[in-house]
Amino acid sequence: KDIQRLFLDTGIGRAAYSIMEQGKIDQILSSKPEDRRAIFEEAAGVMRFKVQKREAERKLEGTEANLLRLADILREVRRQIGSLQRQAGKARRHREIFDKLKRFDLALSARQRDQLLLKIDELSSAQAKTKADLERAQLAEASCEQAVRGQRTRLEEADRAWRDAEREVVAAQAEEVRCGERASMQAQRAEELGAAIERARGEIALAERQNSAQEDLIRSLTAEMEKVRSDFQQAEQVCHEAQGRVSVARRQREDAVAEMELIRAKREAAQRGGEGARARAHAEELTTRQRSETLDKIRIEISAKENEGQSERVGLEELFRRLGEAEALFPEARDRLKNAEEELRRAESDLVHAEKKLSEAESERTLARSREEAVRERSTGEAELCLKVGLEKGQEGAEALWPALRIRPGYEVAISLALGPVLDGVLVHDIEAMARAMEEDGGVASGILLSKSVSPKENKDWAEGAWNFVEGAPEWQSLLSRLLADICIVGTWEEAKALHANRPEATVICRDGRMISAKGWQRRGKARNSRPGRTECEAAKELVLRLDRVAAEATTLVGMIRDRIQKGREDLEASRNHERQIRQSLDEIRREYDRKEAQVRGLVSETARRKDETNRFEQEILIHQKIAQEKNEEAARYRAEEQALDHEIQGSEKRKQEAESEEVRLNDALTERRVERSAQQQRRDSCAAQLHPAEARRKELADLVLKRREEISADTGRMESARSESTSSTEAQQVASLRAKEIEASTSGLKQARENEVALLTEKEAEVVRWRQEGEKAKDRLAEFAVKSSQLDFQRQSLADRLQREYSTPLMEAKSDGEGLPQTEEDWGKLEEEAKALREKMEEMGPVNTEAISEYEELENRLKFLETEEQDLTTAKAQLEEAIRKINQTTRLLFEETFDKVRVNFGTLFGELFGGGRATVKMTEGEDALEGGIDIEAQPPGKQPKNISQLSGGEKAMTALALLLAIYSVKPSPFCVLDEMDAPLDESNTVRFVQIIERFVEKSQFLVITHNKRTMSSADLLYGVTATEPGVSRMMSIQLTREDEAPLFAQAEA
Repeated sequence: KDIQRLFLDTGIGRAAYSIMEQGKIDQILSSKPEDRRAIFEEAAGVMRFKVQKREAERKLEGTEANLLRLADILREVRRQIGSLQRQAGKARRHREIFDKLKRFDLALSARQRDQLLLKIDELSSAQAKTKADLERAQLAEASCEQAVRGQRTRLEEADRAWRDAEREVVAAQAEEVRCGERASMQAQRAEELGAAIERARGEIALAERQNSAQEDLIRSLTAEMEKVRSDFQQAEQVCHEAQGRVSVARRQREDAVAEMELIRAKREAAQRGGEGARARAHAEELTTRQRSETLDKIRIEISAKENEGQSERVGLEELFRRLGEAEALFPEARDRLKNAEEELRRAESDLVHAEKKLSEAESERTLARSREEAVRERSTGEAELCLKVGLEKGQEGAEALWPALRIRPGYEVAISLALGPVLDGVLVHDIEAMARAMEEDGGVASGILLSKSVSPKENKDWAEGAWNFVEGAPEWQSLLSRLLADICIVGTWEEAKALHANRPEATVICRDGRMISAKGWQRRGKARNSRPGRTECEAAKELVLRLDRVAAEATTLVGMIRDRIQKGREDLEASRNHERQIRQSLDEIRREYDRKEAQVRGLVSETARRKDETNRFEQEILIHQKIAQEKNEEAARYRAEEQALDHEIQGSEKRKQEAESEEVRLNDALTERRVERSAQQQRRDSCAAQLHPAEARRKELADLVLKRREEISADTGRMESARSESTSSTEAQQVASLRAKEIEASTSGLKQARENEVALLTEKEAEVVRWRQEGEKAKDRLAEFAVKSSQLDFQRQSLADRLQREYSTPLMEAKSDGEGLPQTEEDWGKLEEEAKALREKMEEMGPVNTEAISEYEELENRLKFLETEEQDLTTAKAQLEEAIRKINQTTRLLFEETFDKVRVNFGTLFGELFGGGRATVKMTEGEDALEGGIDIEAQPPGKQPKNISQLSGGEKAMTALALLLAIYSVKPSPFCVLDEMDAPLDESNTVRFVQIIERFVEKSQFLVITHNKRTMSSADLLYGVTATEPGVSRMMSIQLTREDEAPLFAQAEA
């Protein structure tokens, strides 16, 4: 970037005038006036200033954007700081109450902890004693259970002997019963087997009869099947013969159909050929008619075009006259536009200063409002929320009590203690309406409501009465006397005690805040010095009103200037629109003139083209008429062929119908034969279906007879075996009955011994139960102690959790700090009540932002920082605007000086190159020298045109060369490259060109690329490329200066 700045305004840049070529000439001549400024600015040395201006404008835009963003941030910060100030005040009050509550709560918690620890120790002692009783009962119970186990062993032995005898008796009786049952079961089984043998013999006889009937059925079905098979074979042969005749008839029908289709195809081909010929003939006739109609239209158009060309020539002359009138109005519009722009710039400068003043006034007003809100917050406390709710609900005339009081100096502490929470009250006209408004707000606002309209109360004539040291508004002075009734204020504590002795019904308060109530208790109050009174509130409000007036005046001034700017912009826009309309009118007239001229030329050429087209259409009409006649003849031939093919189609249709009738008759006969064959096949299948079940049934009956005979043989053997087993079981039953009677007689002595052991066991178990009950009682007491211990542990843990959660203090570290802590139970109760009141007050305060204090301090520091930043940015903006103004002034001066020199040199060089004539450059009318375009006017000798677009190619090249050399003469560069600049010049102009170049050789080194011999002859050193042989090139150089003369290029280098 620094290197680019170093080469600025040296004339040797990438697009500078030190490199001249044919493209540069075209660029100078064909570019817009605004684009020609580049080479002039390069020569004037203002490029570096333009770069500096662009950088300054970019920085200015960034600074203005930063100012806008900073203004938004400042508005937001100033809006937030008021709310945070109120929250910080509330957080400070909350912290004071919290610290006091923490001190009380820790003292109470330490006392509760000590009481819980004492109860836990007492409970531990009782648990140890009960555990000893439990262990003694458990030892006695274990001893008794040992004795019970021994007695149970002896009882089990007696019981075992008695049970063994009982089991022998039961076994003998069971054996007797089993033998009887076995004998009965075997007899019954023998009877059942006899009955089964008889049933099997009957089934065998029935099966033999059914088998004989099935054999007769099989023989009859076999004979019928042989007959049906013979009939089916005959029907099959008849069907085969009928099928052959049907096939022959079908082939005959298909041949007739194929012949008919072939004839129809020929007929359709002839029909299509005829339709195509007729369509082509009709198309040619239609084309002939269309061409004739088009020919008539063309002739009409030719006549209309000739008339139109005549009228367009008249309009062309009118446009030329209008063009001259519009060019005469253009300079006046340029002057009007320039004046409007100057007036707008002055108004915008005034607006910047006015807006700066307005911004400063708004900043001061916002800060004053924030301070007023802070004063009101500190003055009214929680009453502000009540006032806000009341105003939103339409309650007029409400005001806070504390700011409205006028207290005698020195009595603030006493009055504050006398009124107490009432100081945070809100005075209203209608207390019921205000209460309803606060309830409708959803319980968000809370406060003390005091009615202004109360009946006055007659106070006692006490010189020390509190109502004598404070004043309020006249409309609610009676309320103040009621609030301070029976309250006296004295100077010292001795005076207070003496006055309390004389007036025990009165509450006496010292000026330092100590108080003796009518009931005898004492209290020390705190002053509300942190709250500002009415004077400070009014001063803050007056400051806000004054700043409001200043802001309003500044706003009015800004509005007037903006109206002025708006009017200036409207005038500027009107001037621009007027100038634009004139310019557009010129452009439209020029475009219309060119369009009319082109339209006239187009009409002439269109008329000639239409006449040629008329001749072409006449020839085409004759050709189409001939083609239509040929196609009509071809269509008649196709029609005759079509009629002949229609007769052949009728004969083929008749033969096809006869073949179809024969085919239908043979198909009917074939269907009848197939029906007969199907009937024979069904009879054969029916016989086969009856034959197979009959054979299966016969086999089934034979198997059944064989099976039943085998069962009869087996059942006869089993029946004989069952009869012999029944006899032997009856004999065994009698033997078992005798043995059971003998065993039952021997068990009576064993039963008496068992009963004696049972009685001893019952006594020992009763003793075990008594000791177990003693142990259960001890366990119950231990369970009760465990429950109480759990409750105490829970209470201690709950207390520890609460202290950790609310104060981050472990339970064992809680202790009673401070002096004057309670010593009796009554004092501890009062301390609990006071802690409860503090906790309720914290709950009434609602949610508190504990971080508001630090946030407020941080936001206040940020506000100061932002205000400093705003001042710095405003100063930087002013410095940048001043720098841009100086750059514009310097740039304008340098450009105008260079432009005047180039204009003089251009006229001189133009006359030298052309041998006369006149040429000049001038700024575009009505535009500023910093941004305006540059117009070129050239008039060669003996020619009238001034516009360079009307010059010939050589004249354009000489004009551009004169301009470039004029610029070069003002600020020459170390070297200059001329790339075929002499290409469009003739011999005489080339001589002038070389002479002028030789004048500049003393100042710069020229590198000329040329094919002109005249130019080469004037060079000091020539470089070229030549081909001495095909495919080989070599560089050559020739020095044309004399030996005693140093080259001009060498002089330029020195």
